Amino acid sequence: MSEADGAGDKLFHDESSTSLKDQVEVKFVSPNSAKNGDAKINIGDLKSSFAGMGKEELMKFANDPFWVRMRWFLFICFWVIWCGMLFGAIAIIVYAPKCASPNSQEYYQNSPLYEIDVKSFKDGDDKQDGYGDLKGLSLKVDYLKSLGVKQISISSILKNNPEDKKGSEILDFKNIDSSYGTMEDFKDLVNKLKAAGS
Repeated sequence: MSEADGAGDKLFHDESSTSLKDQVEVKFVSPNSAKNGDAKINIGDLKSSFAGMGKEELMKFANDPFWVRMRWFLFICFWVIWCGMLFGAIAIIVYAPKCASPNSQEYYQNSPLYEIDVKSFKDGDDKQDGYGDLKGLSLKVDYLKSLGVKQISISSILKNNPEDKKGSEILDFKNIDSSYGTMEDFKDLVNKLKAAGS
């Protein structure tokens, strides 16, 4: 690059780039003065950056009625806006759409289904033959309630063939097998279960 093309020339003159030596004045103190050997240096007016008001200047405005009112206005505005945001947040929470209520459950979803083999559950008969019966089941209604059971499924108690060990060979669908109790025992069990909420 040559000097002839003007690429090295500055486009404008920067006044701030003037040398400090043009602005500095040095005075030597004469040997007869009280401060022998000292030098006094006067630096010309330098451009200083704005540093804000000093305490003295600030105190001039501290009690000025305009600034007192301005401070009160801004203080009140701050708290009004703060309270407005607080009440707005509360209103959003209160008026937000609620969650949909759960669908009503079917009876079989409200509690476990307790399956009972009556013959092996509880013997409540006076003769105490060691086999469970309807009276024994009636005695345990409170126990079932304490477990949170609201529904039970009992094994077949209908009149069946005595030779059938499983009790699945039903002979009479309208009567209860005498080894389990009577129809009155069954009605008593049903009433107790209803009273317990099962």
